[in-house]
Amino acid sequence: MAGYVEGKYREALFSYAQAFELYERLGDRHGRAGALGALGDVYCAQREYGRAVDAYGDSHSVCAELGDKRGVADADRGLGVVRYTLGDYERALEAYESALTLYGELGDRRGQATVLRDLAHTALLLGRPKAAVDKARRARDLFTELGRFDRVDVIDRLLEELGG
Repeated sequence: MAGYVEGKYREALFSYAQAFELYERLGDRHGRAGALGALGDVYCAQREYGRAVDAYGDSHSVCAELGDKRGVADADRGLGVVRYTLGDYERALEAYESALTLYGELGDRRGQATVLRDLAHTALLLGRPKAAVDKARRARDLFTELGRFDRVDVIDRLLEELGG
């Protein structure tokens, strides 16, 4: 929804909430799960972390019931971002690891690269520099294969800081 991308969070929340209600009335659980994930994104952007955790958690549950691995992976990554932002690095690590496994099973290299980058930052904050270097190198390799050189530059700066 354009409102979210443009920073119009109230508009985006209204749209996603409407979509959620419509999917609920239609019995469309996939649509409902997607709307919950989108609501989690907007709540996270607005720093309403409790609501973001609830939305991502609900999205995760519905997607798991449906066997929707991508939906579960996206919800787990969202939960990881919230936990990281709140300084709960161990729980962020758990959520990111779950997302990484699922993205791997799906063959989603972009998802893997993004989560590996997240894991590198998280490992660093947990005082695990070797793990941070390993994750950062793997992220750099995937971003390079994907032609995302803007992301490669960011990872290279992190590796320089880590001496790796």
